[in-house]
Amino acid sequence: MRLLPSNQPLDRLITRIANETGLDPKLLHALVIIESAYDSRAISPVGAQGLTQLMPGTAAELGVRDAFDSEENLRAGARYLANQIGRFSDIRLALAAYNSGPNRVARLGRVPDINETQNYVRDGIDCYLALTAGRGIRNRSQCRTGKGR
Repeated sequence: MRLLPSNQPLDRLITRIANETGLDPKLLHALVIIESAYDSRAISPVGAQGLTQLMPGTAAELGVRDAFDSEENLRAGARYLANQIGRFSDIRLALAAYNSGPNRVARLGRVPDINETQNYVRDGIDCYLALTAGRGIRNRSQCRTGKGR
């Protein structure tokens, strides 16, 4: 299944990097969808950058020199998400840690009661489930199934 029929090189890049980092490619696609909707030049209101919306401090910690370089950004974001999955052994907690920080999630032992983080985790799971079911989606609003709650 091609997730990005109009941009096959990016689809191949996401799949390759996901496989290299031990992630399901559909999960990495879901992350990119909820973070940037495949916009490699995306900048959030708080300064997160690129496909996986790395904060400048996190990008620096991960050795990223150009957060707008698709391969560099994807590699760092995938590695960071894979680390969170390894740490928490739970995709929901890993997504929460990706969004609101691993220390907060570790301290609480659950998804924080922060609306943004709750919605982020729900949308991430919904996107992942939609992609796993074979639905072609390109943005966060197309993911909402209600199953990620």
